[in-house]
Amino acid sequence: MRTAQRFVVRRMRAFSTAMVLALILGTSLSGYTPRAAAADIEKYDHITLAQNTPFYAEIGGDVKWDLPEGDEVVVLTGQKDGFYRVAWGKQRGYVKAEDLSSGTNTSSDELPEDTFTAPDGSTGEVTVAHSGNGVNFRADAGYDGKVIDQLSDGTVVTLRLDEEDTVTDDTGAVWWPVSHNDEDGWIAGYYLSNGEDVAADNNTEADTTAADSSAARFVAGDFVAVQTDDGTGINIRAEASADAEKLGTLAEGEVVEVLDGPATDDSGDGWYKITDGDTTGYVTGTWLVAAPQP
Repeated sequence: MRTAQRFVVRRMRAFSTAMVLALILGTSLSGYTPRAAAADIEKYDHITLAQNTPFYAEIGGDVKWDLPEGDEVVVLTGQKDGFYRVAWGKQRGYVKAEDLSSGTNTSSDELPEDTFTAPDGSTGEVTVAHSGNGVNFRADAGYDGKVIDQLSDGTVVTLRLDEEDTVTDDTGAVWWPVSHNDEDGWIAGYYLSNGEDVAADNNTEADTTAADSSAARFVAGDFVAVQTDDGTGINIRAEASADAEKLGTLAEGEVVEVLDGPATDDSGDGWYKITDGDTTGYVTGTWLVAAPQP
């Protein structure tokens, strides 16, 4: 009899334990929501950010700065460890997949019709057009090519088809070899014109007049970052000239405030008066890119 009672008690305890575990697990599972999958983002997609977004120097590394809401980035790689490598102007870095997926993919409706053509071997002048806010002049063919400069609509560039052929990337974009201000690079055919359709972009003189290399890209109150080809930074000068007294240096990626400019030197290059909080002087605009306020 006692053996039977002990058996019943053990069964009751086991049942009670099972019920408690079921309640605990049920409560936990009822509050669990599977994490939403990242949006179907692909290489070379253009994403407009939905909110201020941390921009990382490397995966899981330090935040370089916050990218402003509404800015556009170009995706350079597939997702890795929850991050995408992106281009923001001339800058390269990483954005979390969850931040990127909340943005708007503008790739499908962003590009104008690519109607640009030119004869083989051409070294003629053509015009940047159709962008509205500037076109990236890249060191290599493709959206992941390093940005040399941003050229405004109406800028005249020279074809280099006697040196290199066009390149078609994975997205179907045709990249044209061009030169500007003695630098060789590439521009997508979407943003080139032979001149006859530039008037639609309010650049009526674009087919004959090159854009002034010292034209203002930044105004007083803007914040800019240093982005050079070799990562060595730039010098701060006492006057708007490469021959002026050196007051200091700005490191690669350093953000400063624009006070005035551009001032044009004897070579036609534009210089901006800036301050880093300690030193005020002039730096060449060649190696400056727009940046958010630190």
